[in-house]
Amino acid sequence: MTSLISLHQLKADKKRDVFRIGISQFITHQSLDATREGFVDELAKQGYVEGENIEIDLQNAQGEQRNLKTISQQLAESSDVVLAIARPSAQSLANTTQTTPVIFSAVTDPVSAKLVESREHPGGNVTGTSDQSSDAISTQINLIKKVLLKAKTIGILYTQSEPNSVV
Repeated sequence: MTSLISLHQLKADKKRDVFRIGISQFITHQSLDATREGFVDELAKQGYVEGENIEIDLQNAQGEQRNLKTISQQLAESSDVVLAIARPSAQSLANTTQTTPVIFSAVTDPVSAKLVESREHPGGNVTGTSDQSSDAISTQINLIKKVLLKAKTIGILYTQSEPNSVV
């Protein structure tokens, strides 16, 4: 993240003294809010403080897919870098801009979501972090078996229509 910001620092310095960071959050949710807060906290640790040398434009689609196109266009045009929180926000931004750097988070499988070419070599202007772990399901099932010795049936909820749900 810091390297993306540094790459565009020269661009920001020529236009103004403040580096503009856009944040597109798909919906208000405790884990997504924590993602955003962690990002802002880490920026501060790196010396980027809102109101001093950065300006943060937070846009929340309120879970409405139709809001994302407008949000993505606005943030891509007005930001030096954009954080996309959750797959819908990331996909919308990736489809909107090929020049503004996009950092995604809270995306399970960025490859199947067509955000990056591969985890090792994302390509383009989009990169980020994934919450997918190849052994997460087996680890969870093993823990359930140890804790609930008499469990015979274990259910997992997921959304079939999202490629991110397939692990």
